[in-house]
Amino acid sequence: MSSFAGMAQNGMAQNGMIQNGMIQNGMAQNGMILNGMAQNGMTQNGMAQGTPVGTHLLLNVYDVDSTLLTYLTRGQPLLEQIVRELRLSVVAETGHQFTPIGYTYAYVLSESHFTIHTYPEHKSCYIDIFCCSSSFNALHAIQRIKSVFHTENVSYQIVKR
Repeated sequence: MSSFAGMAQNGMAQNGMIQNGMIQNGMAQNGMILNGMAQNGMTQNGMAQGTPVGTHLLLNVYDVDSTLLTYLTRGQPLLEQIVRELRLSVVAETGHQFTPIGYTYAYVLSESHFTIHTYPEHKSCYIDIFCCSSSFNALHAIQRIKSVFHTENVSYQIVKR
């Protein structure tokens, strides 16, 4: 499993988010969720926690031609290609063009969501896909995204949730 550049060390995220494999800052401790959500492997109402229902892909994409990341009018066809190739079912979508450059876009999927935020000044973009379809293959998605953005330089996390 790869992890975010600058935010992880030895496979564990820092900056108070995840440390030693366990979430800190009151969200979870010793592998158990606190603050009324779950403790000791049980939900607050005493029911066992469920099995994962989907795959969450967090993908950092680097060394991208900035012309693909600057304007939504150029990027949206690429996103539509990814959605088609991954056979995702869009139920709603929205986006925003930033001034002077960069865009963000979000698809609400029947399977969950797909979002992107671009930083053309850094030749990078950040993609988040959560998919509850059993046919979703995160490694295939990574390959398709690398192909569409013409880069091999990515880092990612795949989380079963």
